[in-house]
Amino acid sequence: MGLRALAFTKMHGTGNDFVVVTRDAIPAGREPDGIAIMASHRRFGVGSDGLLIIGPGGDDYDLDMVFHNPDGTIAEMCGNGLRCVAKYAYDHHLVHGLIFRVRTGAGILPVEVTVGAEGKVYAVECDMGAPKFACQDIPMIWDEDTAIDVPFTFLHGDHKHDVRLTAVSMGNPHVVIPVEDVASLKVSHLGPPIETHPIFPDKTNVEFVQRLSDDKVQIRIWERGAGETWSCGTGICAVFAALRAQGQAGDHLTVEVKGGTVETRWSDEGHILMKGPAVEVFAGSMLV
Repeated sequence: MGLRALAFTKMHGTGNDFVVVTRDAIPAGREPDGIAIMASHRRFGVGSDGLLIIGPGGDDYDLDMVFHNPDGTIAEMCGNGLRCVAKYAYDHHLVHGLIFRVRTGAGILPVEVTVGAEGKVYAVECDMGAPKFACQDIPMIWDEDTAIDVPFTFLHGDHKHDVRLTAVSMGNPHVVIPVEDVASLKVSHLGPPIETHPIFPDKTNVEFVQRLSDDKVQIRIWERGAGETWSCGTGICAVFAALRAQGQAGDHLTVEVKGGTVETRWSDEGHILMKGPAVEVFAGSMLV
């Protein structure tokens, strides 16, 4: 079977970058996991933090979204990816209203787009749902029902590290760890042994957090299946949820990531709302 052309759009949300394709554009016989691995490679492919596949809507949702990590595995949810899907859908006339619903691996989530004078979306607010702290929901193998600001020891090589962590699910697993200086942190050393620790049967994402003020933090992210990324929407929400659960955040938190700034707020329904930019970088085709 010869190579076939697949149209794609390169997008990013605060530096978390994606290859975006529509489901009906994928050639017959091509598997999405293989496309994700090839397309995400930064030397031999387009280069991205993963592959977003947009499918048609159903009875109670307007669009379907599937996200593959760069290693081909499927992630339950991707917040920055959801913003990019929303922008793509509105700008390319897959939807027509400013508010619509997207089915993800973490459920059906409402989004609201903000449109500029030129008629293109420049920001998206997503209802990311309610955080879950029960260890069985994360999942996490732990002696207690929850793990909120608990001591945790892990090994990196011969070195033992003692930290405090909070585990939370935003549709996918996260661990939030406070640090004094996030900029100097060796995330590539500390992230992998936590991501793959046996207490996380599905692995986990890891967020390292430095407080800047009462309502502002700076974070770095180690993503499950992707490594360090410039941003992670569910990770941003996990940080807000973790700090709020500890009484260290109110109903609003500004989160700085390597790729920019995202605003989070707590809704009356107990959901986390996340608002940030979504950018279309370029479009093209690749052989798959």
